[in-house]
Amino acid sequence: MANVQEWLDEKYPTENRNETIKIDSEKGALERESLEGELILKDFPKLETVNLSIGKGITKITIENCPSIYYINVNDNQISEIKGLEKLKDLQ
Repeated sequence: MANVQEWLDEKYPTENRNETIKIDSEKGALERESLEGELILKDFPKLETVNLSIGKGITKITIENCPSIYYINVNDNQISEIKGLEKLKDLQ
């Protein structure tokens, strides 16, 4: 299993986050690898969709400064808490 925060920081570096509109764990090498741990989604101003359904071991998510998110899929994980949902006005 790979640490979800390390995966995010590698696949979506800070300098590219202003333009990122979709995070999808089902693309690339992760088709054979699960993600685990706690995740902080921070400073993705244009991020609209988050698909972490392949994670399997993600336990907690904190969302900060991601006002455009309208869709989150974290099925089949071990989520005990998601912080920051109350700030997502367009969440479906």
